[in-house]
Amino acid sequence: LKATLATQSLAHANMAAQVQQLQQPLLLPIRPRVWQCGVCNVVLSGEREVAQHIQQRHGTGEQRLVRISAVTLQPNRHGLFDREAPLDQQHHQSLVVPMPPTGPSYQFVRIGTEVRLAPHGGRLHHQPGISSPLHTQLTLRRRPSAGEEDLFVERTPVSASRASASRRVMWLGVGEGGHRLKEGELIKLGSFTLAVRQVCLDGPPQVPRFSSNSDPETVPVRSEALGMDSGATCRICLGGSGTPSYNGTPKVDGEEDEEGPLIFAPCLCRGNVQRIHLGCLRQWLRVRYSVENRMEQAGALALSFKPPGCEICRTEFPATFQDTTKPDSEPVLLLTNLPLVTPPFIVLAVPKSHGDDRERPHGERCVFAPGGIADAVLKIGRQRGTELRLNDTSVSRVHAKIEFENGAFVLRDNDARFRTLVLPSGPERLGNKERAQPLSVQAGRTLLEFALLEIQSDDEGDAGEAANPMVVDAGENLAVEVLA
Repeated sequence: LKATLATQSLAHANMAAQVQQLQQPLLLPIRPRVWQCGVCNVVLSGEREVAQHIQQRHGTGEQRLVRISAVTLQPNRHGLFDREAPLDQQHHQSLVVPMPPTGPSYQFVRIGTEVRLAPHGGRLHHQPGISSPLHTQLTLRRRPSAGEEDLFVERTPVSASRASASRRVMWLGVGEGGHRLKEGELIKLGSFTLAVRQVCLDGPPQVPRFSSNSDPETVPVRSEALGMDSGATCRICLGGSGTPSYNGTPKVDGEEDEEGPLIFAPCLCRGNVQRIHLGCLRQWLRVRYSVENRMEQAGALALSFKPPGCEICRTEFPATFQDTTKPDSEPVLLLTNLPLVTPPFIVLAVPKSHGDDRERPHGERCVFAPGGIADAVLKIGRQRGTELRLNDTSVSRVHAKIEFENGAFVLRDNDARFRTLVLPSGPERLGNKERAQPLSVQAGRTLLEFALLEIQSDDEGDAGEAANPMVVDAGENLAVEVLA
């Protein structure tokens, strides 16, 4: 008993010491301001020195300066940027490049952990294991609407032409102001990539696009004529073939047959299992697949639906069946229990599972409709209870949120560990007044922040330095955020 009491007393003392240590203020190391010329890689001490150096060495008259704050993590990050990475595994840089009115465009590469400008207009001799392109370029372009030239950050022409959505291409970071979602965009949450399949803002109640038979990952199904072989049987009811009428209602011996015509199954099955009654298929889909509402808030909808597919060949079924012998006939819906949703609503597509994961053999569709509720929010994350649950270690408990504001669906990052990204569909203008923070992009394990550099006068600079002896810019704020 005395030994037990002594052990408990020692444990309580250690716990009290740990609590006292946690209550002390956390002193984060603030990195000194480092300015580096992005053209010649010369390290300078301040913004005035950078301006003078660029004017003397690289000046071509009146030009704008762009500050690029770069943070690169150590390798073996699987193409992800970890906000909670230790400080000794982060490499911080602050590059300043001039943008003369006549160009040129700057492309960026990563050599080890250093971010550099690609020489000769982006033609860099690739060295495996040493250098890798960041698929990001800074260019000066004229806006047709405004009739003036602005700075844009965009994907390189090679990267944009390939239409790749890998982790190493340029992704746009979602800041505190959020990102207005558009149809066809891709959202990256950790290792998951979601697709915005449909955005409907107005109109009558309608069935959302639950099916994904037009997605690239879906195997194309066969399109063949109705079979009239008397020896063919349905693989569900083992019944024979009937004689379909022109309106799609089959008849056998003058009586209506609820089983429908005997068709080729809309999948890749062959042999004795390739025939099925249209009515049997529709009834099986109605019993087997349903739509679930995961929104607890009354009035709003968060519908979850997993597209149906063949359990034999693992091919996803299309949403409708079209008789190839009657191309002018109306398509027959295979899924008869899909609900009508009143706009506005948005449809998100989750990719299908791979390997041993059988949770989503053909992906998943999530429909979010606020239904006029002002505070309706669609939560996406790993935690149970979220409306769209992604069970993966790279996804935070509540990774991101989607809200309906000012006539648009806005995506917001919830301070997730591996950030929330969007694949840009076009160039992003630098200095956009709607964006409160610097333009943030990510290419693999490198994070880049672009901002226009405004040189203050000597009087303003001295006053600012006197009032703020320790100045931390946007790049250093990012370093503090990573530590927190």
